Amino acid sequence: MDANAPHEAGQLNLAIDKAAHELGWHPTWGVELALKNTAQWYGRRHLDEDQEMARFSLAQISQFAEDARSKNILWTK
Repeated sequence: MDANAPHEAGQLNLAIDKAAHELGWHPTWGVELALKNTAQWYGRRHLDEDQEMARFSLAQISQFAEDARSKNILWTK
């Protein structure tokens, strides 16, 4: 390991306070739902058919977009 290489922080803290306050941004999915969908995607990535994985990914994106619309969140132009 290179002693001069930049180090990774021992703990990373993420907060949306500044984005919410200054930009009016709010997440479409909470942590639990985002982790669930991420785990499902990683669980499916072993599929041999690229087409099936593409359909699965597009279905998740569609669900995200629908969730955003139902909350009146603009996530794309």
